[in-house]
Amino acid sequence: MSNIPKNNLLENDPLHADTSPAGRSDADADALDDLITRLSERRPPAVNWDADFDVDIDRVITNLNAQHSSLSLYIDRHWDDLDANHLARILALYGQNATRIGHLLRDRCTILGPPDDPGDVILTEALAITGAILGVYLLGPDGLDSLDAPRNQIPIDFDHLIADLDDKQTRLSRHIQDQQHDWSAPHLSRLFTVYGQNATRLGRLLRHRRAMYGEGLDQLNSITAENEDLPDLQELLDSLDEPE
Repeated sequence: MSNIPKNNLLENDPLHADTSPAGRSDADADALDDLITRLSERRPPAVNWDADFDVDIDRVITNLNAQHSSLSLYIDRHWDDLDANHLARILALYGQNATRIGHLLRDRCTILGPPDDPGDVILTEALAITGAILGVYLLGPDGLDSLDAPRNQIPIDFDHLIADLDDKQTRLSRHIQDQQHDWSAPHLSRLFTVYGQNATRLGRLLRHRRAMYGEGLDQLNSITAENEDLPDLQELLDSLDEPE
């Protein structure tokens, strides 16, 4: 234990120095002002919660969906040119991006509220126009005015996003059936893995859609019955060892 008096230890400590007007010199005052200035410069800026941030959730979704659509076109054009490894990697990326768009749409619900169902919007417009033609207020006296009411519609076609992933799954299923005897076991298992992962992602997108609109997607009730004919993985792997 040091025998140095405590007062000597704190003698040059600005936090314990006498900062009263009578106990500090001009130099001490300047040093203290300089310390306060430097500390204030390091302080993070205050958050202005009322500011309009230049990040629009609809723009974020639209931009990612545009890239996703480009990737879809690339896959369709080069499907037959890709080997098993590259096809598996690019289909995995495609499924991941589809799921991320689904997550963004759920985030949009949190930010802007549940969207209007596209079917309800079309029905409202049809009833309003039909009522105006027939002179019958099917939606009440303000039926036509309802056409100009603000809509909370998502900026992309969510049903198309789901259907496109389902189409890729159907094509991959057929591709595996047609090429199963030309691939090695590692290549085949890799494609099966991607197929299973994207099937799970497809289910997640359908769950997101139901959470947003409260109903399922009519045209995908069966989720391609053709996929049920996908051969068993072990059966395919065993067939690789059979003599021709």
